[in-house]
Amino acid sequence: MHNTFCYCPESWDNDLLEAAASLMQQLRPQYSVETLKTLLMKQIANDYQVVLATDVNKQVVGIAGCVMGHKLAWGKYLYIDDLVVDEHSRGQHVGRALLDFCQALAKTHHCDSLHLDSGTQRHRAHKFYLGQGMHISSFHFVQSIN
Repeated sequence: MHNTFCYCPESWDNDLLEAAASLMQQLRPQYSVETLKTLLMKQIANDYQVVLATDVNKQVVGIAGCVMGHKLAWGKYLYIDDLVVDEHSRGQHVGRALLDFCQALAKTHHCDSLHLDSGTQRHRAHKFYLGQGMHISSFHFVQSIN
């Protein structure tokens, strides 16, 4: 879609991991790139699937991380934990390509639904998700334990 190619890497070399972690830092700035590399590999080992979006130069311009599961409330689902498009690639349909890929992944695995949470301050992201046919179905409550 608009010169964007999405795929799930089957293996990770240091350069690809560095590119993914560097981009993820735009969404998760509280972590260093090195910490994100460690956390990404830990999550991948626990069934976290990473979808990368690359441009025509094969540069990583978007990333989505998701997990599949089953809940009484949702049935079988695909949950997008993280979705970020490089700030220099926004407005070029990269987010749409990532979301399309995740929707196709959910269909391939016979999921009943696709879910994500978005921080209350991310108004542009909310506008994007609503424009992609998603709707706000609930409030998410959180309580810190430590």
